[in-house]
Amino acid sequence: MTALMARLELQKLAAALELGEDQLGYLGDLSFDRMREVRELVTNALHSQHAHRFGRMAAVSKLVPAAVNARASTLVGPALSAQVAGALDPQHAVKLAKAMKPEFLADVSTYLDPGRVQDIVRALPTSVVVPVGKILLQRRAFLTLGRFTAVVDPEVALTATEDADGMDLLHLALYTEDRPAIDAIVTRIDDERIGQAMAAAAKAGEFEEALALMEVLSPTNRARVLEETVRLTDDERNDLLSAVIRTESWSVLLESLDKVSHDALKLIMNVPATTEAAVFDTVLEQAIKANRTEVFEAILLALDAAHVGVMSTSKVLKGKPFQEWVAKTPGLTERLSGVLSKVG
Repeated sequence: MTALMARLELQKLAAALELGEDQLGYLGDLSFDRMREVRELVTNALHSQHAHRFGRMAAVSKLVPAAVNARASTLVGPALSAQVAGALDPQHAVKLAKAMKPEFLADVSTYLDPGRVQDIVRALPTSVVVPVGKILLQRRAFLTLGRFTAVVDPEVALTATEDADGMDLLHLALYTEDRPAIDAIVTRIDDERIGQAMAAAAKAGEFEEALALMEVLSPTNRARVLEETVRLTDDERNDLLSAVIRTESWSVLLESLDKVSHDALKLIMNVPATTEAAVFDTVLEQAIKANRTEVFEAILLALDAAHVGVMSTSKVLKGKPFQEWVAKTPGLTERLSGVLSKVG
């Protein structure tokens, strides 16, 4: 999972430097944290190198009518306009933005550092922000959209991306700079669109990306995503669990599995990928670590006979730490006595 996130950071760094990813291949072994640190250092250097000059240009722009400034900006291009925008006060910047075409503002946004212009972006009216967002979506500029998601109101972000299909939503979430902002948006998305995103991930073989998204969601929203797996085929659900096993992402699921309906949980857990005792060893170890007996109970009750048989060979289940852990929950042994007798 961290390898995926590091790769996304490399893509952002390449975009900031206007280079191809292959030209930065020598950075491929850096960790996610280190890659993000490098990107932030580079971004700060790019925006501070000529800050005093851009400040003077911003001061001069106040002396010229907004319409003239807008025309001049199209002549000097989006890259330079973005640098000057970072030095403008919000009130003046809003006047200029209103006089510019959405297409040009979309071009400018690809060069902006959201952290430096967040006061400006938040001061812009919805009538300016939404058309720009729709243009970026049409261009599939997910990296740019994702960087600005954190500095606009979630309702505005949803309006701007209301035409996004399932794959668009998945990629937009992956590139969102402020991870908690994703949860605020997903909370406002209906279950059908979540299902579309899962279906798109299945079709494209991007379940690792979907798991990276789920990692930053609240347990409630994770459960909503998992509930939508009932719409997947048996093979697709198996691919999802294979991705969970491959990326060691059980902790992502275990926080929410007890909130998933019994029928959905049966479909999720009873797949070929979970027919190895080592898988249940990992699940049980993670459940003990998180102290989630309710998750263990939900999983055990959802298993079919074949998977109960597999669990019966789990070394962890037969160990003393597990037995003591189960015994600590009042009534759990009694509630599960029928199933536990088959795996004990």
